[in-house]
Amino acid sequence: MRSRSTKSSERWKNTILDEERNANATPKTRAFLRAMFDSAEDEDNEDKGEDGRREGRKTGRGRGRGGDDNWLYYSSQVVSLLCFLELVLSLLIVKYVDYTEIDWIAYGEEVDGFFKTKEYDYAKLGGQTGPLVYPAGFVYCYGLIRWMCREKVRNAQVLFAFLYVLNQWLAMRILQRSRKVPIAFYAVTCLSKRMHSIFSLRMFNDGVCAIFCHLAVLAFMDGTNNNNKKMNNHALVRGFAWLSVATSIKMNALLYLPPALVLLIGFGETLWGILSCLVVFVGIQVALALPFLLTFPKSYLTRAFELTRVFTYKWTVNFKFLNEDRFVSKELAHGLLAVHVTALFVAAHRKWFRNPRGQTEQRFFWAFFGNFFRKAKRDVLFHGRSITTISSRKNNRKRNSTRSSSDDDNDTRLELKYPSENNVALMLAQGNFIGVLCARSLHYQFYSWYFNLLPLILFNRTALFNRTGKKNMFLECVKNSFVMLCLEYCWNKYPSTTFSSSLLQATHVVIYVTCVL
Repeated sequence: MRSRSTKSSERWKNTILDEERNANATPKTRAFLRAMFDSAEDEDNEDKGEDGRREGRKTGRGRGRGGDDNWLYYSSQVVSLLCFLELVLSLLIVKYVDYTEIDWIAYGEEVDGFFKTKEYDYAKLGGQTGPLVYPAGFVYCYGLIRWMCREKVRNAQVLFAFLYVLNQWLAMRILQRSRKVPIAFYAVTCLSKRMHSIFSLRMFNDGVCAIFCHLAVLAFMDGTNNNNKKMNNHALVRGFAWLSVATSIKMNALLYLPPALVLLIGFGETLWGILSCLVVFVGIQVALALPFLLTFPKSYLTRAFELTRVFTYKWTVNFKFLNEDRFVSKELAHGLLAVHVTALFVAAHRKWFRNPRGQTEQRFFWAFFGNFFRKAKRDVLFHGRSITTISSRKNNRKRNSTRSSSDDDNDTRLELKYPSENNVALMLAQGNFIGVLCARSLHYQFYSWYFNLLPLILFNRTALFNRTGKKNMFLECVKNSFVMLCLEYCWNKYPSTTFSSSLLQATHVVIYVTCVL
């Protein structure tokens, strides 16, 4: 017996087909409706495997060439239109909405301490809101911004309006390449009052950090090549480079690091490729911080990467339902850390690292670790040759009997299929979201950490007990819009209340249970 959601989904698809067959419809209208139908049916063809993909290519739907061209064409047009409208709206906000000072003057005082007074001791750098607590990349970034804007607030607001549009374009590009989010839902990501405020009115460094995080996600998505089997190591190097730059502006970019490491270590071809990405990540941090590390290294490390800092209760958005004593307690901090680590391991085992191998399936526990040590052993013994080079000599090894059959089995285990673009972006978005869920405190500007990639998480929702079945995309859009609306209310409620904080945390938990767990 078919479920009610399946019947509703079929009625929705039939409606589209009826409109498409309508003789009065123009060719462009039919192409647009077909593109919308492709985005809805793409998952069905994917679930059917190679037969479904062949069917999509024959019918021009799904991942077929004709359907792909229509979908990409119309999604690109929508993205361009939305970015233009966003730029106009942001400039109007800058012109007509009054500026309210929060951190801009403090940012300037912190940066001027380095550029104007040549102070290299991080303990002595600070502003009216307190000491400088951001890594060296922040100093260079806002020093450049202040120089470009001649230290004028209005000029900086205009610049951040353009940065906001850049951030929106990068985020929508991620959604477009994932092919999971309907085109019409892109507009929802442009309706956030709080996001416009974070960029155009407040000029927080969280927005700048988000830009580099989205660049990192796009780079990691480039790791999927055309045949979707091997990893493009150069793409991962770029991903870790962008992620390191983002971390140097604000440490919240480290929330992307756990899933990025799963991608690198779990699907990396060689030990040396893995080490090269890690060297790039650490090397950028050292290069940017070199003036401070050569003069006052302890001061820099303790200030820029202070992990024990206690946030002010007044500005918390997610824990206002607790009293202040409980909020600043170490028990809460240790409990959230334990939940964070556990949630990451659960996501890695259930979602991030799953590779079918014949009748069995490799999982994070314990195939992830076993594969890494096998790679290390293989690359040390064979001087860093990739699995492709070794596999090309498999016949020679068999004829000369230089290796045992168990070694051949190890090579087979290491031939892992790199995740699709959607799964790569989803892994990174989920890892970042888990960090937000378990954050000790969230301030209003922290909304930019995860807002833009929330649609990706929501539209990859899988039911806990029924993981199969077709989705009604209209109902999905309605449900996900309601979730986004709840979050928008919580992040715009000032000052935050017991109800808004409780609703925010409850919504986060629902998203985790239905979309991540």
